[in-house]
Parts: sequence; structure tokens; C-alpha cells
Amino acid sequence: MQLNEIAVDFWLRPIHPEDMPSLATRMLLDGYDAPSLREVAGLTAKDDPRAIHDTFRQALVELGAWLPDYATAQVHAGVLASRDLLAGRISIDECASRVRAVCEFDEVIYNALPSDIDELAAMSWVLLGDEYDRDGGDERLLRAARVVAARDTPR
Repeated sequence: MQLNEIAVDFWLRPIHPEDMPSLATRMLLDGYDAPSLREVAGLTAKDDPRAIHDTFRQALVELGAWLPDYATAQVHAGVLASRDLLAGRISIDECASRVRAVCEFDEVIYNALPSDIDELAAMSWVLLGDEYDRDGGDERLLRAARVVAARDTPR
């Protein structure tokens, strides 16, 4: 379980407050430790969902993995997918699928994405159509992934 992936999920694949105590417990077992993380691990689904959510967010801050907003989380998700692709851990199709999962098609066509991942997202969506090869195909997606992978990310 990677800390930055959990932070991305916090924004992009919302973790429900009732699931945060068990997630915090797993994180503690995996070696992560912070006062707020210990506090969340001691909470239950019967506790105030806002308190659970806020305390879990504080734990991410304390652990140094906090991503400040939705757009930053999108960029970070793109960085993680790009690095996995370039390291050979996932295929082009899997990378594109992960990017599509966090970047809506409408965000691509209306230029609503952070410029850092716009090209990667565009090629990820084009991969589903006949024009992919005409628009540069794998080489263009790989070029975009190399640019995105070179970005700095939180610890």
C-alpha cells in the first residue's frame, strides 16, 4: 500500500469515512505512523463521518503525502501511471485506463485539465478510437508519459 496512492484515492476515488478506520489500521500495520492515523484507527463507523474524514486528512498531512486539491491529485495519478508504464510494470492500455479513470473525457475536450497531464489524458482517450494510430499512437502516448513522469511529486 503506497502512501501517495492513498492520498490520490482520497481525492479521486473517494474513500468513505466508514472505511477510513480500517484503512488507517492497515496503514499502521504497513509501518506508517502519525498521531492522527492512530486516532483514526481507533474510530468506528459509528463516529461522526466528518470527524473521521478530517482526522484522516490530517493523518495524510502528518505523513507528508497530502495533495492539496483535486487537480494536483489528477496530476499525481498521471505521474504514478506514467512511471509504472515506463518502468514496465503496466502496459500502455493499463496506463491509459488509469488515466481515463481520473480524467474525464469532457475535461480533455474542454481543456479543463492541468496542462501537466493534458496530452497524456488526450492520448489515453484517443486510444479507444480508430484515430489513435493516425494521431501518433503509442509513440505520442509514451512521449507524453515521459514528460509527466519527470514531474516532481510529493514524498
